[in-house]
Amino acid sequence: MRKTMVLTLLAATSFGLVTVGQAHAATASYTTTFKYVDATTNKTLKTVKTTGSKNKTYTYKPVAINYYATPAKLSYKVTKASTITLKVKATYRKATIKYVDRYNNATIKTATTKMVPVGKTASFTPVSVSGYKVTSTATKKLANVKLDSTVTFAYDKLFKLTQNMVAMDTKKSLGTSSQTVKRGQTVTLTPKSVADYVTPPVQKVQVNKDTTATFNYQRLYNVTINSVGSDGVKLGSVKQTVQQGQTVTATPKNYAGYATPTSQKVTPTKDMTVTVPYPKFYTVNVVEKAADGTVLATRSMQGQAGQSVKVTPAARSGYITPASQTVDKADTVTLLYQVDQTNQDEAYDRIIASVDNQDQAKAALAAYKSDYSQAKSLSAYQAAQQTISSMTFTELGGQAMRVVDSDVSDDLIAGTEIGATDATMVDGVDDTYTAYFAAGDYFWVVNQTTKQGA
Repeated sequence: MRKTMVLTLLAATSFGLVTVGQAHAATASYTTTFKYVDATTNKTLKTVKTTGSKNKTYTYKPVAINYYATPAKLSYKVTKASTITLKVKATYRKATIKYVDRYNNATIKTATTKMVPVGKTASFTPVSVSGYKVTSTATKKLANVKLDSTVTFAYDKLFKLTQNMVAMDTKKSLGTSSQTVKRGQTVTLTPKSVADYVTPPVQKVQVNKDTTATFNYQRLYNVTINSVGSDGVKLGSVKQTVQQGQTVTATPKNYAGYATPTSQKVTPTKDMTVTVPYPKFYTVNVVEKAADGTVLATRSMQGQAGQSVKVTPAARSGYITPASQTVDKADTVTLLYQVDQTNQDEAYDRIIASVDNQDQAKAALAAYKSDYSQAKSLSAYQAAQQTISSMTFTELGGQAMRVVDSDVSDDLIAGTEIGATDATMVDGVDDTYTAYFAAGDYFWVVNQTTKQGA
């Protein structure tokens, strides 16, 4: 009997029980369940079962639960199987700190916990997470803590944004730079200036992954345009830059004494020099002159080196227009105008045709014909033509004829009947006459020296 009581006491002691009174053999026993419940949340924290004899009274010493106050000892009497609820007050509450991706709320770092005294205020600061940047670095607080709580820090995923500068003429990189950018962020990239290249436009890039933004740099070529005369004189020089793939129009300037060439289009593929040739002007002086040396007109023309100039004579009344001439350098061109004698014998032929004794008529008009046929000036020709054009001959046959000196009115021959034959008399060396007479009276007298008819 003593051995049995010792075992019972040991068992009871192991569950925090103390027996009161004497034990009785073969007494019924029941299980008493002690349920520890959070006094605030009613959450069951722990259960403890113990066995006791019926109608016995026991003292129960509650067990300690971390972060909760331990209740005082209590007495209870076993009458049947029963449950005794112990409401315990929390002394600490658990704060869970989570680290999540702001974009999809995914956990990016294992959550941590911290026990916070009930009724107190706790502060929390974000930690560094590789590949992420915390959305806000502000400290978070839990004030007057009463329950378990969760503190969440949101992070933005960081991506690498690379800026690559590429030369389009060589397809080689001119340099790179990189930066870390939050997911979803739009970044304005301003390209750097590179000597001898066109700076490309600004780019706006929204980053949702590791991204490379490529800037294409078009080459700038230096184009020198030299203006050079055909005589080797350097007239001027202009420099400008031209973007790769573009065409520039070299518009020549005007330089006195030189012909302005046409524009040139240049599409450079490297630094280059363009020579624009300027033909030098030359002057051609034109003199229009009659056969007697009279200058009818003067003018000048301009030509340019490498090209010839056609000198075309002007048409002038009374003259035969000379042929055109071609020259290719500075020169004086004389255009010789001959008197137009195309119809010079028209009046002469008319007079000759009007008489039967044409040989004598031709002799009578020989000097007049010489005047117009050998005329060098237009005025002399026109005067000779006017004179002969006003003449008419009348033949008189079987008539007495006398020849009289026109200076002294003396008869040289009187009463000589020569019919229709002309007589030519010489008085000294001054006057020569050819005459026709009718009935002793003068009809026509021609002085062969003065070429005057009367």
